[in-house]
Amino acid sequence: MLLNLQLMLHIRVKVGAVLDDMQLNLQLMLCIRVKVDTVLEDMLFNLQLMLYIRVKVDTVLEDMLFNLQLMLCIRVKVGAVLEDMQLNLQLMLYIRV
Repeated sequence: MLLNLQLMLHIRVKVGAVLDDMQLNLQLMLCIRVKVDTVLEDMLFNLQLMLYIRVKVDTVLEDMLFNLQLMLCIRVKVGAVLEDMQLNLQLMLYIRV
């Protein structure tokens, strides 16, 4: 799933809830909740950012591709809460579940 500015995010997490087809604009606030033991919060992402997140739930979210410049690798084992993720414009997000 490829997202540009005024990006559209489709996230599926097999932890009970399904967040899908969320329409996100510039300076958007994205709240993703995945029940895990670790809590990742207040993650701030600017433009031209590369983020790689691998979550080991029932399924594995991998190959999340973002723009260039920063590459962040986060490993979480079932139960993490990603919240208050601030995303700016010109962000490209690729999520495959």
